[in-house]
Amino acid sequence: MMAAEEVGLEAAQLPRRDAEVNPRRLELPRASQLVPILALVLGCLLTAASFKSSWVHLAYHLPRMHAVIDTTIGLVSLLPAYLVYSRAQALGRQRDYMLVFALGFGGLVNLTAAVLQGVSSMPLGRAEVWTTTIGRLDVALLFAAAALTPDVLLKRSASVPKFVLGLAIAFALLMAAVAVASTRLPWSPELAVSPRDASKPLFVGPSLLLFAQGVVAVAYTVAGWSFSRRRTERDDLTTWLASSCLLFALASVDYLAFPSIFSDWIYVGDILRLAGVVLLLVGAAREISRYGKEGAALEERRRVARDLHDGVAQELAYIATMARRIERAPTARDARRLADAAQHALDESRLVISTLAGAGNASDQIAMTARDAAHRCNIEAVVDLPAVLELPTEVVEALLRIVREAVNNAGRHAGATVVTVSLDVTDGIALDVRDDGEGFDATHARAGFGLTSMRERAEAIGGTFTLTSAPGGGTTVRVDVA
Repeated sequence: MMAAEEVGLEAAQLPRRDAEVNPRRLELPRASQLVPILALVLGCLLTAASFKSSWVHLAYHLPRMHAVIDTTIGLVSLLPAYLVYSRAQALGRQRDYMLVFALGFGGLVNLTAAVLQGVSSMPLGRAEVWTTTIGRLDVALLFAAAALTPDVLLKRSASVPKFVLGLAIAFALLMAAVAVASTRLPWSPELAVSPRDASKPLFVGPSLLLFAQGVVAVAYTVAGWSFSRRRTERDDLTTWLASSCLLFALASVDYLAFPSIFSDWIYVGDILRLAGVVLLLVGAAREISRYGKEGAALEERRRVARDLHDGVAQELAYIATMARRIERAPTARDARRLADAAQHALDESRLVISTLAGAGNASDQIAMTARDAAHRCNIEAVVDLPAVLELPTEVVEALLRIVREAVNNAGRHAGATVVTVSLDVTDGIALDVRDDGEGFDATHARAGFGLTSMRERAEAIGGTFTLTSAPGGGTTVRVDVA
């Protein structure tokens, strides 16, 4: 009962952040929300200025630049496609699969447009214009469909080869159909005109082509608005994706007035497309960072679960077995074993609590563990540790368990009165636990479970374990980690 109360008391001393949260505190937008919004506002101002002001002249004659922009957009689109596909495989949501298809399809369309513009030094002809236009129209509609798709869970998730094969087949069929139909679609050589006068929108080209650009703008607007409504605290990528779609919509509005996308000129629409893909790249980078943090947190939870299973859970199972045996035929030996098991379970729980609550300064944790173990063994503990010591969690845990086991052995089996724990980090990590006990002949001693456990924990963190002892000369446990 006292052990349980001590564990509960220590657990109650852990930081309770939830209780410290002020429910009336004003929640400010995160940077991931402010930056895309700022980019969107600047995009709107730039678009409005390109229509109304004669001083906005961002037209540059760069014949090969469109191929560079399309290549960049195509490659960047494939990165979030892979990230979202991993999420789709884990969660099995239909909306994620639709988004993967839209991103992957967009990557292929833009890479194809880059090839079409890169292999020819002449302005785009009828087939090239309609191939890129229809492809981008399909991509915009796919993004709108992905944004509007409900979060329906699929029974079976598609494998990577089948999904990629389906995407490639759909893209190939589209390109083949466009290549056949493009010879009958309207076209105008005026599409290659320079946007010399920014104050007078051109609106040149066939009406069907202008209508397609308008549909692209509407589709991206719907996608951006829907993605912005679906964003959550754990889905930061959607925030950046929404802003990218809205910038793509603004770029389509600029292309509707100034069709620089079909010429050798770079203008406002091209700048907005490039800004949109930059936001998409930032969102992908933040998503990768989030995956890394969640992976580290998951590994930490697994480590704690493993420690509880191997330590406290095993001891409690043994306590339950011994309690039933004592209930049938109580003996002093079984009662002593029961007390030892309960003490060991308490030690394990304290160690887990210390690891969780004392993150930061490893010296405090090691000192507390050494003094606590020495106090229960009625011996004196002398610690010589750095004032501040920051080490990886797995290293700290291994050192704590080695120190506790070494101090327990000194007090319970070696008859020691003083145990000294020292740690030197001048060249690597050097931990020494020395006692003034009876000692033993280390060359002929049989390695028990405690010594084996300490050796395995030292080797698990890339260190070496050394035991030095002699009859009447005490015992020294040393761990060296490079």
